[in-house]
This record gives sequence, structure tokens and C-alpha cells, in this order.
Amino acid sequence: MIRGRLRPVALCLAVLLLSGRLAWADEADRPEVDEADLPEIVNVAVIGRLTVGRAAQARITYRARLANVSAVVQEIEDLDGARRVSSQREIDVIATAFGREQGELVLAVAFTTPGRKRVTFTLLTDERNESDPVSVEVDVGP
Repeated sequence: MIRGRLRPVALCLAVLLLSGRLAWADEADRPEVDEADLPEIVNVAVIGRLTVGRAAQARITYRARLANVSAVVQEIEDLDGARRVSSQREIDVIATAFGREQGELVLAVAFTTPGRKRVTFTLLTDERNESDPVSVEVDVGP
């Protein structure tokens, strides 16, 4: 009776171990990336009056030696209140950035609540390599 119950557990454990090994192998197969080949955010400026429900602009100046920036990850973290809430989204920028070694990206940034916020930007390459994140803190009015 006990042996019959252990079989599904053993099978589940074997599947989990195999999937973990496959994920590790995928990471190991990825070529090593030179730090100099990663894109770099040079400057971030949030422009416009920051109020709830009204979009402002974030201007990101970047350099990418391999000209392979394909997306920007934007994370907004609420710094006020007992519970810090954050949201994250990935923005496709292939049309404006891919194939360019340097440039400026203009992104819309909107907020749903007033207060202090930290907005963090990270560039992604076509091979899903990330730049170092750059953050700015802003105050959003009601």
C-alpha cells in the first residue's frame, strides 16, 4: 500500500530534477557576454508634470556597442505607505533602437497613485542580456 503511494511522488521528483537539469543546461549553453558588449543607460530624465492619471515622458539616453537593444524593462515602486507596491512592464523598442549604437528613447510613464515613486529602467538585448538598471525617484501629485 505504501509503495503504491510513493511511486507518484518519485515520478514527480524525477520530473522536477530533470526539468531543473535542462534549465541549468540552457544557462550553461549561453555564451559568456563581455561587460563591454552590454548596453548602457547614460542618462534618464522624467519630464512633465507628474500627476495621477496623466502620462509624463521618460527620456533614456543609451549606448549599445553591438546595436542590439530590443526592449526596456520599466519598474515602478511605490515608496510611500506601509506596503510597498511595485509594477513592471517590458516595452518593445526594436523600431527605434535596434541597429543603433547610441540614441534616445522616449517612453510614456503614468502613475495610478500619488506620492514618492522609484522608476527603474533596464535595457534588454535581442539575446535577453540586461544592462545595469538605472533608477530615478519622483514625486507624483494628486
